[in-house]
Amino acid sequence: MSLKKLKNKRGDFVVIKYSCIILISYILCSCSYKNNKSEYETGMEWGAKVNYYISEVNQDDDEFYTIQVLNKDDDFDTLATFLPNKYVICIDILGNKKLIYEDNYKVSFRGEVYKNDVKKFLVKIYDIGTNREIKEVNVKKIIDENEDIQVQGFLSIVEAEIYNEVPYLTVRIERNPNTLKNDEKNKDMVLYINLEDDSYFYRDFVNKYNKVVCIEREDVLRGCLLAQNISRAWLRIYSSVYEGKIAVYLNLYKLPQDNKVLYTKFPKLKGYVEELAKTKKRAEIEFMLSDKMTDEEVLRLFIQDGKDISFDGVIINAKDSVDGLPHKVNNFDDFYKYMEPKEHLRLDSRMIIDN
Repeated sequence: MSLKKLKNKRGDFVVIKYSCIILISYILCSCSYKNNKSEYETGMEWGAKVNYYISEVNQDDDEFYTIQVLNKDDDFDTLATFLPNKYVICIDILGNKKLIYEDNYKVSFRGEVYKNDVKKFLVKIYDIGTNREIKEVNVKKIIDENEDIQVQGFLSIVEAEIYNEVPYLTVRIERNPNTLKNDEKNKDMVLYINLEDDSYFYRDFVNKYNKVVCIEREDVLRGCLLAQNISRAWLRIYSSVYEGKIAVYLNLYKLPQDNKVLYTKFPKLKGYVEELAKTKKRAEIEFMLSDKMTDEEVLRLFIQDGKDISFDGVIINAKDSVDGLPHKVNNFDDFYKYMEPKEHLRLDSRMIIDN
């Protein structure tokens, strides 16, 4: 396994690092709060689980997709995260969030101090190329071993990144409020778990995003353009957090039946779709594609062969245009001609692992 390094604008070598955020879904149970202690202590149950199904890497080993089966009762989708081109990272977490009614002397009172009671917090790591489970990390065990920290509950963001040229699983955590000194404010922190030897450490969270003004993929491949061309499919296309990647996410069964480029790029995909369709289980697919593809090439991957791309009704409104006037869009070039670049957040450096 080797790591790619980039140079910054001054020409110096920098340690390359990047992360990919997993989206957490919520399972809300018995959430009727009343003004009495017993009801508050019952609290709110929350959880998220990724059911990994399979991945496929293209022949050039620079693009891949991952399929996951959705939980039956989920109102929101819980997505896997990646460390391209090596790992798929899947979360399984369940817990209660409770109000605590006691002061430093264990005297009960009505307050606003929260404690996150995690029943289970597992993370499974899969190899993207072989689909083999590499390891299972018990995050709850690590949290339980350290009384001064706790998970952030709904904000327990699981990420993957490179730190000092080593792949890490990271979990957003915070200080345990019961361990804070007088007038000490809580801090967001990050738990780093080494994927090679299971060692770990934690430190304060530092936001390393920079503001960049540009036109991103999601500014073009969205809204009316997708509605005109992708029938009833909830399709998200956006610039990936990883260098040289585009991320695409949609319902597995909304893929086109016939698309020579898509099924040549990923020859096993159609078989997996047919296999899962027989089970009648809900499933989603997420692609990591090369950003060398044009907007048209990306969109055509998800359109039936023989169908032209339509720009009917696609307009850049006055608020988003460079001159404050609305503009009819007739082709992809019009987006870059008339659209005002927007402010986006980006990290300085990015990482992909070579197999």
